[in-house]
Amino acid sequence: MKTPTLILICAALFVLFGVLPVTAQSNQLGSIAPAPILVTFDGKYQNLAKLYYQGDERRREPRSVVVLNFMGLKCHPCRKELPLFLGVVRPIVEKCKESGMRIRFFLISTDPLSAKEDLRKFLVDQNIDPVAEALLDPYQKAADTFGVAGIPRTLVISAQGRIAADITGAVDGYKDILQSGIEDALKDEGAK
Repeated sequence: MKTPTLILICAALFVLFGVLPVTAQSNQLGSIAPAPILVTFDGKYQNLAKLYYQGDERRREPRSVVVLNFMGLKCHPCRKELPLFLGVVRPIVEKCKESGMRIRFFLISTDPLSAKEDLRKFLVDQNIDPVAEALLDPYQKAADTFGVAGIPRTLVISAQGRIAADITGAVDGYKDILQSGIEDALKDEGAK
């Protein structure tokens, strides 16, 4: 195999596994978010569609802004990004509660079910409620539905079900991009 080909393959694998930084994704911005089903920590199923919109394709009624952060325990960039993510999202969630606007965030673990207790401990150590603020995607069906090729990946979905921000990897200006995406999603009619 020629050296340039090997370098391209290695770079692609590094991006795929979240080792190399990539820029914010824009291919899904403005499109309607898919509605995968995930598993909660208490073993129940959670259909994301019930969080950010209700009704069928023609008659969607707004629910709340949803911020998703796909991550994994063994992903070093995910662990590094988490404080930045929480530093942006938590103050906005509190401010929205006070003003009556609806916003929810979830960490979505792509770890296998066998890592559930390690994940629970990690989340509690990070002051994240596993039952209320985390969802499990052990078979990565939701990740596939959203086209997640590398983690960490953050998606902001408006109350109308539109993708307002899509960020993959360690991105320069992550906090600003995330905050701007959340603000755009909150402006989208129906977050109240």
